[in-house]
Amino acid sequence: MSINEPHADHTTEDTGPTPPGTTSINEPDTAAPEVPAEPPLITALSPESALLGSADAVVSVTGSGFIATSVVVFDAVDAETDYISDTELSFLAPISALASAGAVDVIVSNDGIDSVPFPFDVTSA
Repeated sequence: MSINEPHADHTTEDTGPTPPGTTSINEPDTAAPEVPAEPPLITALSPESALLGSADAVVSVTGSGFIATSVVVFDAVDAETDYISDTELSFLAPISALASAGAVDVIVSNDGIDSVPFPFDVTSA
């Protein structure tokens, strides 16, 4: 352990690099955030669809295994995502992704660990 700040009535000595597996008092904890071993799971979207050409839509995602850094990937693009809880997220489906009819894949990514795609329908009527 290395102490680099002098304290009253004490002298300090720099003992060199911090040994592996230990942290110096003055070094911030740079450990990666906890990522669940299991991928996130999407069980529902609300709404489940949007009309072709509609404006940006706010969509709620229900499921499990969500973390504060979860990102919704909508039609292969990272969407603006709000973490609500470990079972709920919301995101903004951009108007550009609502420009053609069909199914759009929705994926939740937890720092590179992805859910199974869940369909969101863009309907013509």
